[in-house]
Amino acid sequence: MVTVEVWAELFPTEDVEKVRKAIENVLTVKLEVFDDKIQGYGKLDSLLKLHKMLRKEKILDSARMPMMENLEANKTSFTFKLNKQAAYAGKASFPADEGVLGNINVRILDDSKAKLEEVIDWLAPPTEEGKPIFENPMPDD
Repeated sequence: MVTVEVWAELFPTEDVEKVRKAIENVLTVKLEVFDDKIQGYGKLDSLLKLHKMLRKEKILDSARMPMMENLEANKTSFTFKLNKQAAYAGKASFPADEGVLGNINVRILDDSKAKLEEVIDWLAPPTEEGKPIFENPMPDD
């Protein structure tokens, strides 16, 4: 079964509710707040908002690249980062490095590398001239 984990470090100057809103703008997960971080868990359908966002913003290639790169390094999960400030504004942005206020970290886990590849192909399919080569349905969980 595909599991979605999300976490974001909380800095002393940050408003907890704004960080919560940033995460909830891109993912549908149940969140818990701790002293130094917010974290949550969900299933594959937790990614539906992000799935729609990537198409609306036409950033499938920007999303796919970090997912595929990380999958090669770890065969039972892949991770990617989302910029907190962009997420708060309702946008998806995949930063190259750690932002000033940190990032939202997302990890997708499954026992099968093939299933994880299906998830990536559904979430951020390869494109040609900026358009998806194919659109797969959400994989079975």
